[in-house]
Amino acid sequence: GAPTLPVAGSFDVKEAFMEVRIPIVEEGFLYNMSLEAGYRYSDYGLNNRNVSTDAYKIGLDLAPIRDVRFRVAYNRAVRAPNIQELFAPQRVVLDGSTDPCAGIGVVGGVVAGGANLASCQAMGVSAAQFGTIQPNQASQYNGLIGGNPNLEPEVADTWTVGIVLQPSFIPRLAITVDWFDIQVDSFIQGVGADTILQTCQNTLDPTFCGLVHRDQFGSLWRTSNGYVQDFSINIGSVKTRGIDVQASYSMEIGEGWGGVGFNFVGTWLDRLVTDNGVSDPYDCTGYFGPQCGTPSPEWRHQFRVNWNLPDGIGLTARWRYFSGVDVDGLSPNSTLHAFDTTSATARPADFRIPSQSYIDLTLTARIGDHYNFRLGVNNLFDRDPPLVGSNACPAGICNGNAYTQVYDALGRYIFAGVSLDF
Repeated sequence: GAPTLPVAGSFDVKEAFMEVRIPIVEEGFLYNMSLEAGYRYSDYGLNNRNVSTDAYKIGLDLAPIRDVRFRVAYNRAVRAPNIQELFAPQRVVLDGSTDPCAGIGVVGGVVAGGANLASCQAMGVSAAQFGTIQPNQASQYNGLIGGNPNLEPEVADTWTVGIVLQPSFIPRLAITVDWFDIQVDSFIQGVGADTILQTCQNTLDPTFCGLVHRDQFGSLWRTSNGYVQDFSINIGSVKTRGIDVQASYSMEIGEGWGGVGFNFVGTWLDRLVTDNGVSDPYDCTGYFGPQCGTPSPEWRHQFRVNWNLPDGIGLTARWRYFSGVDVDGLSPNSTLHAFDTTSATARPADFRIPSQSYIDLTLTARIGDHYNFRLGVNNLFDRDPPLVGSNACPAGICNGNAYTQVYDALGRYIFAGVSLDF
């Protein structure tokens, strides 16, 4: 929605860290028990100020028998703001999808966009402009975004509990299940242009209403003089929780037929809660859209099967799967109503992205001692990415009416290559 401008800036960091692993029991009354710990001190030079952080971890591995291992860990992590977050040039781009003061006409003192005269005046609309501001038919509105040199590091607390199974009666089988719970505080994020407008409309808070700047037409999109200021700041938090599952197994299938291997990696997302520090926290698990942005399927996995022949020929098949997601306007959470599913412009086709599957194949061949050939195809059946309308497709995150960060946008992709080992 705007030119990509150059970024210039720098910072320096000095660090000291230590790690230790202490075996407590080895093949005694327990097969193994060990303790792991670590600490890192960092000092960041950011412009004319210094910021220091402490990160640490502690974990316990416990294997009562050789076939079963339990693990639990706590980790305090920090993330300093990066060059882009600190020094990105401040510029007007497409950043929002709604303007409650844009609509056609006034009914009962409320503009068709949903706001009354008092809230629109708080957002910079004159009495003469009220009810005359034209909406953007593409649902794209301007925002002033850019770096913030006063950002502080994010701080995260991570808990993990897991089990590893490697049964001796089934050689080459390994299964791991890990539960995770992560909370990031002082989260570096923009409040969001739509949230700023909605908060001003609901509360008339001058802190948020003052971030709305309209052009001479009262518009937020007709010229670059109309925008909502939405710089990144340290505000709110993000919490996620779920379960990771991984399994692998390999076996020989007979003389001259080589071996077969199986590998499975999946994640069940229990929650993905964002607190933007303004509105009610909202859970984007199973949703996508103007507020949640990129789809967050409850379940996703990759399942891979390998067949390797003794003569160096190998064939790999992979299945990628994403469960279906709903547009965030269908959530009962009041914060997630930027997408109005009851409006006349809402299309039922945008309400849900069904589950998606992709099949990939790769053929490899080792010739002699030095050459490795590979030939493959991703998205074998040439599945198009699921498309959504502009109302459910926020600018900057959704590209070409598709969420390309999650779904395959290239169609069938054929590749070939050769490696030579000297």
